[in-house]
Amino acid sequence: MDYIKKDQYGLVWIAKDHQFIVKEQSLENYLNDLCIHHFSSVKAMSESFRKIFHFSSLLPFYINPQILLFPLSGRRSKETLYLNYFQLEHIEYLSGNTQILSFRNHHQMKIHQRDLLRTQILKCERILTYLKEAETI
Repeated sequence: MDYIKKDQYGLVWIAKDHQFIVKEQSLENYLNDLCIHHFSSVKAMSESFRKIFHFSSLLPFYINPQILLFPLSGRRSKETLYLNYFQLEHIEYLSGNTQILSFRNHHQMKIHQRDLLRTQILKCERILTYLKEAETI
């Protein structure tokens, strides 16, 4: 999965393998379904990340070793985009606030969220560092 997008009509679009899968369920329910398949929930993960990392908003979701989703806007926003950290291959920073995201499957996306993107990537890296350190305990 490259990313998940909720459009202005509330439809959830999953970009995977050069295709889009449309889900007619809320983003919250879809994220919860992903979490539940891996023995967690949106609520439990949110509470854990707030407690462990002191994240206050725009929380990432670690689903499994192939899916670590991070948002570029709030879940309840009219339009929302969650990127899969593990599928990002390269980020090209252009002038101003513009970036080109390249995914492992050669798909590209242009966004305009330089500072937020960096902040969210740092959150993901903190989560992965924590998980790696937890493995050694």
